[in-house]
Amino acid sequence: MSDPSTDPPGGQRGPDNQPGLPGEPPLEPPAGVVGPPPELPSLGPLHLSLSADGLLLLGMAAWLLWRAFLRDTVMARIGTLLGTQQDSRYMADLLAQVGVLTGSSRVALGSFYSPGLTSYGYAFSRVTIVSSYVSLGRLPLALESKDLPIERIRQDLEVLIAHGADSWHLVRLSSLLPVPCQDYLQRNGITFLYGRLILLEGTPIGILNIHFDTPLAATDVPEALPHGELLEAIYRELSRLVRGRMLRPSIWRRLFSFWAGR
Repeated sequence: MSDPSTDPPGGQRGPDNQPGLPGEPPLEPPAGVVGPPPELPSLGPLHLSLSADGLLLLGMAAWLLWRAFLRDTVMARIGTLLGTQQDSRYMADLLAQVGVLTGSSRVALGSFYSPGLTSYGYAFSRVTIVSSYVSLGRLPLALESKDLPIERIRQDLEVLIAHGADSWHLVRLSSLLPVPCQDYLQRNGITFLYGRLILLEGTPIGILNIHFDTPLAATDVPEALPHGELLEAIYRELSRLVRGRMLRPSIWRRLFSFWAGR
């Protein structure tokens, strides 16, 4: 028997059925809880597995999601962080200045790429438009004219190489031109254009064309174009940008070249 002098009055018990202290209120269960909480049944370990067909379907879904929605956003973001986007905007601004100064219908900047061994030796095999300016009310270049094999402009390229990078070369729409050149001019509504190469250590790496859709402003002396000194400064700046792209291709372009299909 316990000592009555140590038991709390009224037979109160503390935690673990131990005698409480004198004057301590009796312990009561929380409101709304009757007895101990029920124990939840154990589900055991979960084993998740996917078949090879399931993994293939997930991979295809992820690839389609990348191609349709994520690729352009991710590349644009990386390009912005690394300065590529700023260079592209600056290049477009320079082309717009050329278009406004000359009153042309269109200005296109092309870059040569895909080097390989050709019948003319080791050279670039394609040219693509990397930036362009289109004046108000004019149409942009036809889609098939934005990426061409070098062979389509081989004769014009040889003429431009003969002129060098120090002057503009005038090309008029004429039946005497090679058929591919006539087709290019007619397809894009070009009456005449001024072309000029961009060189890197004597090697052509790009081309700048100023398009006109009316013969009224044509001149056989390209150096007589209005604002000649300012045009020359813009040409030098565009050349610097194209050479920079060729020597230091952007990191995002190299990292994502496979997914971009370029």
